[in-house]
Amino acid sequence: MFYRQSSFRNRIIIVLLVVVCILLITFYYKQRNEGLIQASKNLTVSLVSSVQIGASKVFSPVRNGLNYLSGLGSAKSQNVELKAKLSKAKSQINQYRAAALENERLRKLLNLPTRKQYKTLAAIVIGVSSNSWEDYVTIDKGLSDGVKRKMPVITSDGLIGQISIASANASLVQLITDSKSGVAAEVLGSSDRGLIEGNLSGKLSLDYVDKTAKISKGDTVVTSGLGGVFPKGLLVGKVSLIKSSPSDLYKRVEVTSDVDFTRLGEVLVLKSPLPPDTSALERLR
Repeated sequence: MFYRQSSFRNRIIIVLLVVVCILLITFYYKQRNEGLIQASKNLTVSLVSSVQIGASKVFSPVRNGLNYLSGLGSAKSQNVELKAKLSKAKSQINQYRAAALENERLRKLLNLPTRKQYKTLAAIVIGVSSNSWEDYVTIDKGLSDGVKRKMPVITSDGLIGQISIASANASLVQLITDSKSGVAAEVLGSSDRGLIEGNLSGKLSLDYVDKTAKISKGDTVVTSGLGGVFPKGLLVGKVSLIKSSPSDLYKRVEVTSDVDFTRLGEVLVLKSPLPPDTSALERLR
């Protein structure tokens, strides 16, 4: 009986030992397999990271180049935009300057002493017809504004011509530089007279001046009032050259105007003389 119990106990112990061994073996292999898997993972990560680092070094210049090209395109776009803004700003500045110059010319016209003597009409030059044979400009005032043929036209720098043709809303002005133009004139402060004529070179000459006339360079030439077209005293220019020879019947005198006939803008049309101001006389009575 005792032998049987002892044998049964031994079997149980053996079974327990076998189970423990199996558990230990299983645990060992499990840990071993997990170690291999972890090692494999570590190796894979190492290889992949090495490849990524190498690829990054290889493709880094390409990526940098693409980034540079992208930035260059953006810079060019910004450059074009800045140039457009700069061009617009310059255009606005030029417009402001042109407006300021126009205002200055208009101010000079409005302050001319002539406006106190004549009924005037301000006009703008809207067209130019100038060649070797004729010098004309077109202004934006016509018959509907009271403009008539042969009315004198001036600027703040002097006489420029007379109305040649007047239509409803525009007029043609014959300039004194035209070769067919003639203006009765005299040297200011003297009785020496002549005829201002234009020529093919666009210059002015004071013709038919007596050889005995005492004219000097720099003398002022104004309209004489003879002929009935141009009133007396309108500024024409200054004497710039005097020539004379024994065979000439008259002195040859050149006159330079302060008017820039190539850049005419604002002008005044002299419509009619204003009646004399008698208010001072009325106050004395």
